[in-house]
Amino acid sequence: MAKLFFQVYGDPKLPRLVILHGLLGSHRNWLTFAKEISNRYQVYLLDLRNHGSSEFSSTMTYEEMSGDIEKFAQIENLKTFDLMGHSMGGKVAMRFASDHPHFVNRLLIIDIAPKIYKPHYYKMIQFLNGLNLSDFNHRKQLEDSISEIVEDWAFRQFLMTNIKRNKKSEFYWSINLPAVLSHMDSISENPLEFGEIYKGSTFFIIGSNSEFVKSSDHKQIHLFYPFAKILSIQGGHNLHIENKTGLMELLDELH
Repeated sequence: MAKLFFQVYGDPKLPRLVILHGLLGSHRNWLTFAKEISNRYQVYLLDLRNHGSSEFSSTMTYEEMSGDIEKFAQIENLKTFDLMGHSMGGKVAMRFASDHPHFVNRLLIIDIAPKIYKPHYYKMIQFLNGLNLSDFNHRKQLEDSISEIVEDWAFRQFLMTNIKRNKKSEFYWSINLPAVLSHMDSISENPLEFGEIYKGSTFFIIGSNSEFVKSSDHKQIHLFYPFAKILSIQGGHNLHIENKTGLMELLDELH
């Protein structure tokens, strides 16, 4: 098991919500969202293994990441909670809910489906992994180098949140890029086995402008989640950033 870093917002008397970030992300991506709903939930923001401030490991299967969440819940004495996962974190949430359904009040999956995806960002991660951070003295130099493969400014800023400085002011990655790179195929897989069925309260929340979940995927979703509600709101893949208000309002409606 990998020890997971987390932060908590909100009164412990409130309903508990655990949020899992996506690939190459961290709890930091959900900070604003968590703070704004902390008057309605006690929010736990986790860093998944090999991301952020959580423990690094040479492996990162969905079964292992599900086990990490179980260990976290046991240590924090969380008996039940709502579980929200975005993108890769949504796949981890799917696996966890099937493995440990007694923990999960509601399962909320953000813009991902239980299916095989083509490996996203493989060439980009390969490029990032090949950067020698000791060659750079300033963050602007790093960003200029990353811009060679990542043209989108907002996505570059997202990636740059994974670059930190140590006590010697040397740059380092707060994400285990070699492990992520070696597990891109398994990360892209369906986290569920054929025939697995989850009957708990489940909501798939889809971005109307996103390509990650298509209408043709609805049948696949209902194979594993026969009682799931599939809801669409305005926005792309990163709904917690692109339509934070809409996502918060939807959560309130579903509560």
